Amino acid sequence: MAALTTQVSGVPVVRLILTTASTQLFFTAAVDGQILVLILEQDTTGGRAVTSGNVPGIQAPTQTASADTIYLLIYDAAAATWQSFIISPTS
Repeated sequence: MAALTTQVSGVPVVRLILTTASTQLFFTAAVDGQILVLILEQDTTGGRAVTSGNVPGIQAPTQTASADTIYLLIYDAAAATWQSFIISPTS
């Protein structure tokens, strides 16, 4: 499993291309109430998974090769975690 840490201070959108079988996500330097749009793109192989680093309960991205899954994340400083909501694809 690959661990991916991304600094998100002042960043509204992060796009990550998934290239390993499983990636654990960590976002750092967020402020309370920060909203982040996360776009996870499958590489041309597809079937890549993500697991929670500090994004508990993140839903699995679509498994289709080269497809995007878009999430809305909201940071909770008291819990030091992100709440995640999948917004696309919705089915």
